[in-house]
Amino acid sequence: MKHAPHLVITAVLLAACSSPAVWDKPGAVEATRKDDLDACHAKAMTAPQLRPATPGSAYGSTMGLPVDESRATTERLAFDDCMAGKGYGVKR
Repeated sequence: MKHAPHLVITAVLLAACSSPAVWDKPGAVEATRKDDLDACHAKAMTAPQLRPATPGSAYGSTMGLPVDESRATTERLAFDDCMAGKGYGVKR
């Protein structure tokens, strides 16, 4: 297989990009961090959609992304904003 090495490299890069972020806040204990993570997840799940799909369309108006992807983006942004608002930063 001539292209197999490229597939392996692509898979490794995708796995690295999809690793979960570790939210860190100086002085925060694990129990507090978990409570804050849970609270921000709940808040993100109820965040209003930024740009809903147009009627009869499978795509939203968010740069042509499918509705599910734009919803996931909305939730990720709301979660990130919530955690940052609580004083956390992403530790890589």
